[in-house]
Amino acid sequence: MDKVISLIEKHPHLYEILQECPYWILKTMSIHHFRKGEIVYRQGDYINRLYIIVQGTANIYVMSENGRKYSQAIYQKGDFIGEIEIFEREPSVSSVEALSDLILIGVDAEDFYEWISIDRHMSNHFNRSLSRYLYNLATKSGIDSLYPLKFRLCNYLIEKSKHQNGQYVVEINKKKMSEQLAVTLRSVNRVLKDLVEKNAIAIKRDTIIILDLDILMKEKEKSMHE
Repeated sequence: MDKVISLIEKHPHLYEILQECPYWILKTMSIHHFRKGEIVYRQGDYINRLYIIVQGTANIYVMSENGRKYSQAIYQKGDFIGEIEIFEREPSVSSVEALSDLILIGVDAEDFYEWISIDRHMSNHFNRSLSRYLYNLATKSGIDSLYPLKFRLCNYLIEKSKHQNGQYVVEINKKKMSEQLAVTLRSVNRVLKDLVEKNAIAIKRDTIIILDLDILMKEKEKSMHE
């Protein structure tokens, strides 16, 4: 328990979640560490524990029978893992992979049910988190279904870009991008090649540099009518 309290004191987002957690539930919590690339649990596993991300990011994805991987969401600090499965008591519909080294706090399902029944603050926070997850999932599903790949890829680059050393860059490899866009790597390469030829972007290993944001925006808008 001392280690859990130490994490709460160190991370303000944990205090926001756990500030009214009953003492006896805090005593039952456990700390879990996963290295980058490790699997927290796999699609089809039965989950009996809720996790809260203390530090790091995780990829929530589904795998088709033919081996295609589709990333549903990227979770980060403060997000819950396993929240749907522990209520439905059904096998997990997705897998969870550590995108970076992860620190998680775990609480067993039965303890969690008791917790949210007596802690109104946690119950409200949990409901807002679940609502945000469902909203983001519905939004992503709609975009993936209705918009062409070029629009989605341009939009992805614009949204994920970060300003570094006077440039806008997106640090991701093409394989991960294909998983998040739910398309083949070949399709991603085809669109990226077109954007490179139009001097909108440049590619250096696992980094995409936006050379001309205006061109990228125009290609995004034009793709809606293709």
